[in-house]
Amino acid sequence: MHRDTDQLAFPMLVDHGFTVLSNHHNTAMTNSEIQIRNLQETLTIKCENRHDYEQWMESLNLLQEKAFCFENKNDTRFHSFAQIRYNQLGLSMEKAILLAKEEIFITDWWLSPEIMLIRPNDDETMRLDNLLGKKADDGVRIYVMISKELSFVSSRNSSHTKQALINKSKTGNIKVIRHPHHNRINNTLL
Repeated sequence: MHRDTDQLAFPMLVDHGFTVLSNHHNTAMTNSEIQIRNLQETLTIKCENRHDYEQWMESLNLLQEKAFCFENKNDTRFHSFAQIRYNQLGLSMEKAILLAKEEIFITDWWLSPEIMLIRPNDDETMRLDNLLGKKADDGVRIYVMISKELSFVSSRNSSHTKQALINKSKTGNIKVIRHPHHNRINNTLL
């Protein structure tokens, strides 16, 4: 993401193919490069000085140590990148949202904004839309991409999800994309 324009390049997913490579061992190089790879992308970070390089490497190494997906890569159900963590999804999501400082990325095919993240709980602040609205109003940029349903096939009502989330932010920091846009050309649905 470009800090000045808020233009989004792409999110770098931490999946089974996530690796961090460095050319820092080559002392002849003046600028150290760090290459981050996942199953879809390769990203090269060019560090201008040793301090930047060490900061990046420390953060990336910490990410690799803490990420569940690096353990037992082939033992996950359906070869998913993430381990099954029973009874922890809502709690993990709540913690991640509350810890966000700059931006939050969410993608889902059927997202219910009114879902309670920690159950059972009567505290309305634990609802997904309320948590996201609070973080957006605190200055965190939130990007949500949801699947746009075919109205004659499914009634997921992604339009409701989009409006419910956008309306939770007084600052306009919640952006929602419904994808794909379905077109009909010559009676063929594309």
